[in-house]
Amino acid sequence: MAVRCFTALLLFCSVVRANTLRLCHTNDFHAKYLEVGDSNVKCQWWDSVKDNCYSGIARLSTALKSLSCDVKIQAGDWVQGSLLDTVFKQDIAIEAYKWIKYDFATFGNHEFDYGNTHINDTVRQIAPLTKFLSSNVFFSGQGMEDLPLFRFVDLHGICWVSALTKETLDLAAVEDNVSIEDEDSFMVKYIKQCAQQNNVIAITHQGYNNDIETCRNVKEIDIIIGGHSHTNLNEGQYPVKVTRDDGSVCWVTQTYAHGRYIGVLDINFDENGKVLLNSHAYIPVDFRVKYDPEVLLKVQLYNYQVAKKAGEVIATVTDDVIGGQPCRGPESLPGDGSYVNSGCSMGHLVCDAMMHIAAGHASDLPRVCFMNGGTLRNSFSEGKVTLRDIVNVLPFGNTIVSMTLKGSAILDAINHGLSVYGTDNKGAFPGGMSNMILKAHVDGSKSPGSMVTVESVTIDGMALEEDKDYVLLTNSYIAAGGDGYSWPVEGVDWGTMLREATQTYLEKHDPYSPVTEGRVLMKGSDVASINDANAAIYASDSSDSSLMFMDETVGVETELDETLVTPPQVDRIGSCKHSTCSA
Repeated sequence: MAVRCFTALLLFCSVVRANTLRLCHTNDFHAKYLEVGDSNVKCQWWDSVKDNCYSGIARLSTALKSLSCDVKIQAGDWVQGSLLDTVFKQDIAIEAYKWIKYDFATFGNHEFDYGNTHINDTVRQIAPLTKFLSSNVFFSGQGMEDLPLFRFVDLHGICWVSALTKETLDLAAVEDNVSIEDEDSFMVKYIKQCAQQNNVIAITHQGYNNDIETCRNVKEIDIIIGGHSHTNLNEGQYPVKVTRDDGSVCWVTQTYAHGRYIGVLDINFDENGKVLLNSHAYIPVDFRVKYDPEVLLKVQLYNYQVAKKAGEVIATVTDDVIGGQPCRGPESLPGDGSYVNSGCSMGHLVCDAMMHIAAGHASDLPRVCFMNGGTLRNSFSEGKVTLRDIVNVLPFGNTIVSMTLKGSAILDAINHGLSVYGTDNKGAFPGGMSNMILKAHVDGSKSPGSMVTVESVTIDGMALEEDKDYVLLTNSYIAAGGDGYSWPVEGVDWGTMLREATQTYLEKHDPYSPVTEGRVLMKGSDVASINDANAAIYASDSSDSSLMFMDETVGVETELDETLVTPPQVDRIGSCKHSTCSA
């Protein structure tokens, strides 16, 4: 019997069960130790008042305990995606594993972001509690030959195997002593070594579409618990049934990302011992889940320590790096036909940092970076730059997203960003670019939305070709439609935070000299009215990012009332005592 949970209203759906095995799984947590808002970055006050705060390690702990899971599974990318992760790396990752007490974990591509030391420490320190499955990832040298990895596990009458996408070799800075073999063939290899080959569950991090193909190709597999593509199956699709040519069935599951959902599978066995899916639920980890007080205290101790590190010097800059309001377009235009540089050197710094991260990933297509000015909330003053300064510039926790687009789609995005010029809502304005130069003309006699015309766009020193493919790097906010942007394809979220990329870039280019070349150049005619309007907007702008770091440091977690709404009282999966459950 399947039960659907309507995520806006319901926390847990469960049913009374007997002689069943309950599997609870998550994937792509991305270090969301503190709760997140709708945009999957830190929960802001406007999210909180609308009850739009989700996840967080303390909520996840409560939810998993409430579900009485027999086997808890984490399908990769436990790390990379928060300030706490940036500061504490494997130290907090290891502790968080211990707080949740997963039975199984496997590699995601982001496990390799911090190098082999991170992997070595994590796997060894969680090994007594968590079995780390690794059917196709191998290490040689660096003292890692005896890493306590499991190629397969026989447990509960089931053979457990795993797979990590080979694309990790392009997506992450994988060290030379790491080999990643073919996903399907190596799972088959280890399935053949299992005592129980009739029942197989694969824990994978290779993406939803690849999981579907694996289901079709590897007939031994009964269930795939997946990750990597952040696929959300909350509209009743969970779990996805794949029927093979021979009539056998394989189930594919995934729970989006960031700890926002938990997948629950209740399985039992027929008279021949064959595993059967009995019931399932897709559980939202939202504001109705109380915090686990013990875990909340532990994560807040880490959170408060961030304040101590906030003043640590990351690098020095030789001149002011300008962010904030100038990233939303030039304040004034001369009207004499000469070009004005938008002056947002911060946007170009962040884009250059994103391109630096991308340089380690193979691509046959030209890469460019483009981002909105509204993301860039502050400036660096000449001299020392601290972690606090970086967070004040990039307070929202946005991550790098890549898309393969035609030149025409990039041009459409640029036109949308330029359309806000002359209005009082300029967050979409093209604030940062890399490997791209834009020239535009402003006609002040026209209405906002139509007053700016693109004159030229060059990429790699060549004119943009509308029919040519390019790889665009941008931030997760506008990739998801923020500031009114729309895209013809869904982007790939790398999970790497802009501020972490910026910190890494500054450290490698210390001392850093800001970009002076014009990457966003504008000239105008009939500009008197537009200049007056801009001057009024600048004069009235009282945005202050100075408290943003403290907001992140203290965290919304500490401000929320612990007596949040108690979840509906339900039995186990199947007989949900709530009007929003339907069998």
